[in-house]
Amino acid sequence: MSRKKILISAYACSPLRGSEHGTGWNTSWELARNFDVHVLTRSKNRTDIESFLKDQPGSDRTITVHYLELPAAFARAKSHGVLPLAFYYSMWQVAALAWGRKHLPVIKPDLCHHLTFNSFEFPSFWHRFSIPTVLGPLGGGQTAPQELLPLVGSMAGAERIRSLRVAASEKNPFVRDGLRAAKAVIFANAETRFRLEKWVTGSVHEMVDVGVDSAKFVPAVKNKQDGILRLLYVGKFENRKGVHLIPEILSALKRKAYPFRIQFVGDGPELNRVRAACERSALAESCEFSGKLSHERTVQSYQNADFVIFPSVRDTSGAVALEALSCGCPVVCFHHQGAAWMVSPDTGILVNPREAASIPALADVFARELISCHSDVVRHGAMRQAARLRAVSQFSWPAKAQVLTEIYQSVLRQRS
Repeated sequence: MSRKKILISAYACSPLRGSEHGTGWNTSWELARNFDVHVLTRSKNRTDIESFLKDQPGSDRTITVHYLELPAAFARAKSHGVLPLAFYYSMWQVAALAWGRKHLPVIKPDLCHHLTFNSFEFPSFWHRFSIPTVLGPLGGGQTAPQELLPLVGSMAGAERIRSLRVAASEKNPFVRDGLRAAKAVIFANAETRFRLEKWVTGSVHEMVDVGVDSAKFVPAVKNKQDGILRLLYVGKFENRKGVHLIPEILSALKRKAYPFRIQFVGDGPELNRVRAACERSALAESCEFSGKLSHERTVQSYQNADFVIFPSVRDTSGAVALEALSCGCPVVCFHHQGAAWMVSPDTGILVNPREAASIPALADVFARELISCHSDVVRHGAMRQAARLRAVSQFSWPAKAQVLTEIYQSVLRQRS
């Protein structure tokens, strides 16, 4: 039986980067075990991809990469901030439509899959060809809860405007046409599904947009049993990441006289404000600001931590949560958006963002739950084991590719 041809549209696609670029490449690479995969991506990603492929002699995968870029003037305008990324990306999708008219009759794919970007607000046009289309995982339908807007400070107005834009975008006829025409739509979180499912006529599926390399993010034997709660934050210091909740949680732990240490990994525009908040609350001696770390040192940080704090106010999902779980480190987060699908009650602590009437009261809930879990050695140990198992079985790239393979096969059976 001949292998089916799959065209994957992945604007963001690189084996050397994380987030959506990692999703674009790792998903395509794993699917190439079972299909003849053709990837359409930006020319900007060529160097990373070709460098990776040179190191894979004798691979059992069948993958062909096609590159598409807008005229240089557009790229220069984007790099100088004159042309917004959203406009550039939309123009790239229009160019992809023209590319498809020329090349699809030659490639003759059995199925087209729009993979990245994952935002539903900026649709692709693969459904205009007489080829079954799969969309997703689609995100972007999540908005910042009203109760958490104090955490984003001066960006609260921007978040409110974004919420209005998202609500308007679901009425975009191009968005609706793509959803109606797709044979399968995969949603990356419950909020996006709730917003868009009514327009879908094909099958509906759930899958977070990110995955994890479970061979690189691995647990280690944890020997420290000194009663100190070791916390870790990894990521950008941005308002929407909820970083200003962390000093509040630490202050609550201090008030409860529970010993703790925290390591901050990463940088961003809110770093100095978070550091200053920790200093004002006399928390500096318990805090380590490490900046950006290498992959190896980041893995060590996951391995040494008792919990990773993932307090995002608005996120489609978050690779950090999966990296932590894969290293056997439970995650503490809000019970919403992609986090609610990645983290389960036996692999972390999920707090309802509407559980308390104020940010300090919410921080107190986090602190109380952390102390309860950390002080129960048996429960915390079971949580670490369950975290690793969940990451490997549900969120590793091979596991995600297997789910996509089943979706593809279902769509292709309908066509035949």
